[in-house]
Amino acid sequence: MRFGFPSCLTSGDFNGDGFQDLAVGGYVERALSVHLQRGGEFPLERSTLRPTEGAPTHALSADLNSDGELDIAASLEISGELAVLLNLGNGSGELNTTRRYGPGAQARWIEDPRYRKRSHER
Repeated sequence: MRFGFPSCLTSGDFNGDGFQDLAVGGYVERALSVHLQRGGEFPLERSTLRPTEGAPTHALSADLNSDGELDIAASLEISGELAVLLNLGNGSGELNTTRRYGPGAQARWIEDPRYRKRSHER
């Protein structure tokens, strides 16, 4: 899947094969495309598209529901919501239908606290 305006990127082993895969957000398309790696390449036939119904501007991958599988969360600029795509956990890298949560304000950024640099760590 090629996007006219890629807006965000996150990586992780979404299908459990030991290789880093990519999830790319499409601003105009209002979707996330997951690209599974095979031997150092990302063939188009191994990509899946998941609509987010909002323009993803930032994304992160983490085990959001504590099931041992990497999921994806993305902030959606146009709708002001947070999109959560849960990994099916069947080794396919497939993600469940997007669940959207309204934070009550425009969601423009999402941050993984594991990578936040503390002010005293320079």
